[in-house]
Amino acid sequence: MLNKIDVHERASQFFTTSCLLPDAVLDEASGFPDIEDLRKLRYPTTVELLRILMEVMTTIDIKDKRVVNLWKNKGAADPVLTAVVLHTREQQRDCFLKDKWVIVTDDGGVRYLAKKHDIEVLSGDHFRDILHERISS
Repeated sequence: MLNKIDVHERASQFFTTSCLLPDAVLDEASGFPDIEDLRKLRYPTTVELLRILMEVMTTIDIKDKRVVNLWKNKGAADPVLTAVVLHTREQQRDCFLKDKWVIVTDDGGVRYLAKKHDIEVLSGDHFRDILHERISS
């Protein structure tokens, strides 16, 4: 999704205050001209996040190639997105007011896995509409 929004949009106040990027996504964006700015939005990979990622991976059928296809080197970041949302939910479990976490993607495998874990997903177009609305206001 990051490749569908330009440097100006990624530098907007809305994007920089509303978005976090896991290490796996930052790895995929390593060639972006604004990678140093994107790294400031890093959601760190911790032992706890990896534990949740292992749980997420157990929910994917071994024959299901929609989310991860190691033979084609596809989808390394996909289950991490789900794990991040589940991790934040776990961290905020005892909070009265919780942050709302959504995954922005057009990838069918990511959408499938997010739905499986009851996570809201926004399409890239919907996110861009929100982003443009916030930038212009």
